[in-house]
Amino acid sequence: MQKLFSMLRQFSKPRGKTLADDEPYIYRSRGLLDTVLVVVIGVEAKLVPEIIETIKKKFPKADKLVFLTDDSDFTAFREQAVAFEYMPPLVEQRVHAADMPWQSYLRERWGLLLAKWKPRLILSYGMNIDAFLAAAPTSIPPRT
Repeated sequence: MQKLFSMLRQFSKPRGKTLADDEPYIYRSRGLLDTVLVVVIGVEAKLVPEIIETIKKKFPKADKLVFLTDDSDFTAFREQAVAFEYMPPLVEQRVHAADMPWQSYLRERWGLLLAKWKPRLILSYGMNIDAFLAAAPTSIPPRT
């Protein structure tokens, strides 16, 4: 373990400051990120690359762009090197309505995403998040 710390110290020594061998250097935090959360739920996959490009041009100084999608093909996000989060689409929710309390799950997941990213701004293309959450199946129907 000591050898690992020695190796890490070689790459993390601050400029202009000398540290003793056993003194750790702690980097200062950058503070809160300026995050823009972009909801692309219900958007046709062929339109997503253009939306990403447009958002990147409009918010070039944003520290983090995060896209929320219901499409399981993440290629466009990976190709343009942007962060993304996934929510199951309404079609899948309805197919599995008997197995999952979708409304409560999705509302909790949305709350966790807001806590995780702390967005300064939320933009919606396609279905907005409130409509998406309201459209989710409300409860697990009784099995017959």
